[in-house]
Amino acid sequence: MTGGDSGDAASVAIAGMGVAGGFSLLLLAGIAVCLAMGVLELCEWARIVSIVSIAVGLGCTVLSLFALEGHLMIPVVPSIVCHFLLMAPAAWMLACLLLPRIKQAFGMVADYSSE
Repeated sequence: MTGGDSGDAASVAIAGMGVAGGFSLLLLAGIAVCLAMGVLELCEWARIVSIVSIAVGLGCTVLSLFALEGHLMIPVVPSIVCHFLLMAPAAWMLACLLLPRIKQAFGMVADYSSE
């Protein structure tokens, strides 16, 4: 921090949060890239991690409908529609990853690598 705001504790705290937030996003992006590469290579661990992360995301989305019940920023119907638009593709991806043929495709790659 430079200038007149450099001594203000709130300004320093906000700058620190910006740096920490940026670092956190870079870390999450790196994890997402590794997971995407694992899915593209049909690694079983990537399928399992994807299933778990999608399920956690769906659970958090459902909970968010009820968590802010008394503190509505937008009306109820648009909120439910937006939540549904977020949850529908996630539920579809989860259903696809749980299909037997998809599980078999991920497992076949593991079988070939052990030979």
